Amino acid sequence: SPPPPSPALERALQAMRPVRTRRPRRALAAVVIASLAYAAPIAWGLGVRGDLRSLSVFPFVLYAATCLASFFLLLRLALVPPAGQVLPAGPTASRAAWMMMGALIILDVVVAVTTPDVHVGLPADGWGHVLAAGVPCLLSALGIVSVPIAIGLWALRRLLPLGGWRVGLALGGAAGALAGLVLHLHCPMTDPAHVTLIHGAALVVPAVVLAAALALGSLSRTSNPDKR
Repeated sequence: SPPPPSPALERALQAMRPVRTRRPRRALAAVVIASLAYAAPIAWGLGVRGDLRSLSVFPFVLYAATCLASFFLLLRLALVPPAGQVLPAGPTASRAAWMMMGALIILDVVVAVTTPDVHVGLPADGWGHVLAAGVPCLLSALGIVSVPIAIGLWALRRLLPLGGWRVGLALGGAAGALAGLVLHLHCPMTDPAHVTLIHGAALVVPAVVLAAALALGSLSRTSNPDKR
């Protein structure tokens, strides 16, 4: 007959408690609501751009709707696993993130070049001046992306396995899309150089930085298994 279990094993079994199963859709709803509730007062405080009446309606509305759709779609891919799976689909999420970020940059440039009296060409004062003039937009974007990323990482704190950087890319892309929406509603600068460099950075940099941080964290855990 097998030997009786050890006292330590018996104590461990007696200490076991039921654990709530994860509800991805509820987590998605919580992140979406919290992110929008955080970004709305910021957008209200920044105000609506003064040239709104002079803009072409269709490109403006199309870009705003694409930002909102990208925000929700990328969050869903990052937080909700496919049917029958436990973990989010990292490859699908990363591919969608790159596609949506590229589409948003192209649409933002289209909005800029369709603005009346826009000057299309290289910046006369150099790219350094474009970057310096875009600091307020970058700071606003940094403040906007912080909360969606923080809440999203909290929702994924136990679901980021080795290779979870792909999910991080989608999460950062969703946060960047929300920041792009706020900048689109507020920033009156229609210079294509500003839109491409500054607004493009607001869309892409959060995704790239978060993915890189998660990849480095996974690499560190792999090379130092004692730190897991």
